[in-house]
Amino acid sequence: MVPVFRRQGLIAEYWGRSQLDALLDKHPEVDRSFFGNQTRGFLTLPEARERIASQETFLKRSTPTPFVGRGEELDQVARFMPSDSRFLVIHGAGGVGKTRLLIEAGEEIASMGRWQVLWANVETMLSSGTWFEGIVPERPTLLLVDEPQDDQLLRILDEQQSGRASKWKVAIAVRSPKDPVMRWLGGARTKKRVDTINLGVLRPDEAEQMCMGLLTSGPLGARGDRWSRQVARELAGRFSCSPMWLTIAVHVLETSGDLAGVPKTADNLADLYLDEIIQCQKEFQPEQVRLLLRWVALVGAVNRESDAAIELLREGSGIASDTLVREMLARLVARGGLSQRGARNRLVELKPNVLRDHVLIRWLSVDVGYGETPMQPSDAARTIVDDILHTVLQAHLQHPWRHRMTGF
Repeated sequence: MVPVFRRQGLIAEYWGRSQLDALLDKHPEVDRSFFGNQTRGFLTLPEARERIASQETFLKRSTPTPFVGRGEELDQVARFMPSDSRFLVIHGAGGVGKTRLLIEAGEEIASMGRWQVLWANVETMLSSGTWFEGIVPERPTLLLVDEPQDDQLLRILDEQQSGRASKWKVAIAVRSPKDPVMRWLGGARTKKRVDTINLGVLRPDEAEQMCMGLLTSGPLGARGDRWSRQVARELAGRFSCSPMWLTIAVHVLETSGDLAGVPKTADNLADLYLDEIIQCQKEFQPEQVRLLLRWVALVGAVNRESDAAIELLREGSGIASDTLVREMLARLVARGGLSQRGARNRLVELKPNVLRDHVLIRWLSVDVGYGETPMQPSDAARTIVDDILHTVLQAHLQHPWRHRMTGF
């Protein structure tokens, strides 16, 4: 390596074991993450961006597509930083770009040099008491929290207001103004310290610009700007300028090679994409794959190291064995049907969230076409609820449902 380094104008420096041990003592987060096989509580923004890109299952790009629009929202984040508010909530429908806005806004804040900007690993933070090792918590800090399941983490952070994290601000992305997180933030104690951004879809010109970036950076870029502009305008109109649906539409277009092969509604687009995932699993029966995807969508993040979680998937989807469930999950990950994350890649889930929502709505609801509530629970939904109630009443505390009870 020494000659290679020298040709680049660099001098190789050798570190012995004692030097490495001293550095690992100085940076325990690195030691726990890379040598102790433990998941870190905080990520840097480049790490968070890389992780989110690695979880992209359907439209891989070597470099991130340009960030378009959202100028007003970025200004709101900038105004939040010197304000007296402690929390900034970004809420909007699935697929409008809340996660991307968190990343881009965080990078702008970090570039100013005054603020330490961190990305929260929510599950790790809730299960560990060693948050502050490896960072300087007394620094002014912006913590980015992406769609927490409940308000537990925010309550803990609020308790730290007079402690080591007294100079921290928190930006949270949630999917709905009715989210449990919003109920807590709207309480008497907190609402005066909360700013809100209601994130909608892109403007038509911004949606077209986004589509242009996706088209020209992929295999269809050789067709030229004129063709790309026409297609971008058509897709923006079909899918209501929603960033996630536009991304899926470009994937389908790249697969088919023809605009006529792209459905004209989001529901049909989701169905086509799911069928593509299922048909790729040629080793397994399509209906078994479909059922497994439904149960993964229902569970959320499936821990493959949990026998109870695998048992739940096996019972729900009717697959012959736990081993076969694990094999099918691995194949779905390998072929882009599921994303994986966490220590040892133990967690798998159906992404993006708009696709998960589509699967659950199609499976667990039915439009009966009349009455004040035409959308009714499906037979499958009623069966699941009956199973949960039976488990509770019979006090089968070791039944797999016990591990998911809080999710219903």
